[in-house]
Amino acid sequence: MVQDIIKQLQIIVNSENEDGTYTTIARVILETLQDGIEEITILQLADLCYTSPSTISRFVKKLGFSSFNEFKTKCIERNNIGVEILSDNVKNIKFDLKNDKEILNTLVDSINISLKEFIDKLDLGEVDRLIDMIHDYEDVYFFGFHLSGYFMQHLQYNLFNSGKYVKFVAQESNQEKVAKEVDENSLSVIFSVDGNFLRQKSQLFFSLKENGSKIALVTQNPALKMAAQCDYVIYLGNYKSATEGRYKLHLFTEILINRYYQKYCK
Repeated sequence: MVQDIIKQLQIIVNSENEDGTYTTIARVILETLQDGIEEITILQLADLCYTSPSTISRFVKKLGFSSFNEFKTKCIERNNIGVEILSDNVKNIKFDLKNDKEILNTLVDSINISLKEFIDKLDLGEVDRLIDMIHDYEDVYFFGFHLSGYFMQHLQYNLFNSGKYVKFVAQESNQEKVAKEVDENSLSVIFSVDGNFLRQKSQLFFSLKENGSKIALVTQNPALKMAAQCDYVIYLGNYKSATEGRYKLHLFTEILINRYYQKYCK
């Protein structure tokens, strides 16, 4: 399993003291990640960060790695994933520097069609059932990564404002630990537009199953076999590209927030 090192480093630079040692290390790694991180030694990184090799060792262990060499290996693997993520964006918005406005209009039209199809097929009764479950369960856990994780954080923040506590941890390795905390009296909500979370985090999913948590899945992928093992599934309309799916998930999140507030906070 490849942890999302970029996300881990992002959390550190966004949440810790700007002048702190760990913030400096995270910033330097982010600056060098695409430019020869595989060649750098622990001594060289320590020099760049104005710190000691032992501090670098403690830093990588904090991220969940046993050694600096293991950390570098995972950085290389993560670089390959990063290329795929950026390629997905480029594939869906193919600017040619000549017809860029037309390309954007085509993309927006496609997104609009996808959103309209999603709304036409959306059963608001299913949405309200999920809202009731989130409200009624005392222990509610959110799971998702990448952009789905951001939407879950957004939903979590708004539920906090509504007086409902739900648990979500941003780091993927910590999500796996949290999955072991659930029990038969808990609700686990998974956001996964294309199903990548379930495919890549199958061990986490089976931990939820083994511990008896009720599982609610939100996805746009009707061919996702593991969906049959969930207790409750909401499909985001017809299957579309990942780009269009992300817009549908964003809209779905806003609908959830609105209807939760309307039902339980007014």
